[in-house]
Amino acid sequence: MIHSSYTCGPQDKALLVMTIGQAFDRSVARFAEREALIVRQQNLHYSMRELMLAEREQGAR
Repeated sequence: MIHSSYTCGPQDKALLVMTIGQAFDRSVARFAEREALIVRQQNLHYSMRELMLAEREQGAR
């Protein structure tokens, strides 16, 4: 279920009219090959594209 966001009081910048998932997909489209997540203890390095694919794989389980 999607709910509208809101603000209270004066704002200089309007809220984005998109979900977190849509904002993530937009970032992946713009920065696909940039580093997104590094976990040194596990020797993991994910680009934005790799992180998106890993997230979708986890969501499919």
